[in-house]
Amino acid sequence: MVKKSIYEIIDKVIEALFTLRDEPFGISELASAADIKYETAKKILNLMEKLYKAGYLKRIKEKPALYMWLPERDLDDLLVEKFGQILLLNETLTIRELVEDYGLSEEKAEEILNKLVEKGIARRIDIDRIALKSLANIIKQKEQEKKKQPIPA
Repeated sequence: MVKKSIYEIIDKVIEALFTLRDEPFGISELASAADIKYETAKKILNLMEKLYKAGYLKRIKEKPALYMWLPERDLDDLLVEKFGQILLLNETLTIRELVEDYGLSEEKAEEILNKLVEKGIARRIDIDRIALKSLANIIKQKEQEKKKQPIPA
C-alpha cells in the first residue's frame, strides 16, 4: 500500500466535500468519498473544524506572499461594526430602520444602537434614534480617555 502525502489527502478531502455539499454526512461517508481511512477522515475533519472555528487565513498580497489571520468574531460585534459603517454614511440610525430594512428584532436593534452610543461614536436624539457624533467630539472624547489612563511607572 502506497502512503499518500498530506497534500494528496487534503485534495481528496476537498474534492469529496464538494460532492457531499448541501447534505449532512458522517465521517464514514467522507472517508468513502475521499478514498481514505476512517481515522484519517476523522483527524482531517477535527483539524478543519478547529481551524474554521478559530477564523480564516486570507492572502492579501501575492509577491511577496503576505497573509492576514482573521479570527472568528462574535455576530453581535460584526453587526455593531456594520451598522456603525451605515451610521457613518447616513449620519442617523433608527430602530425602525434596523427592523424594517434589515429584519432585526426590536430588542436586537435597540441593543445595537446602545452599543454604538457606548462606543462613543453616536449620541441619542430620542428614544429610538441615534446620530453620528461630530468627528471633533469623538477625538475630544478619545483624548480625555487617554488622559484618564494612568501612566505606567
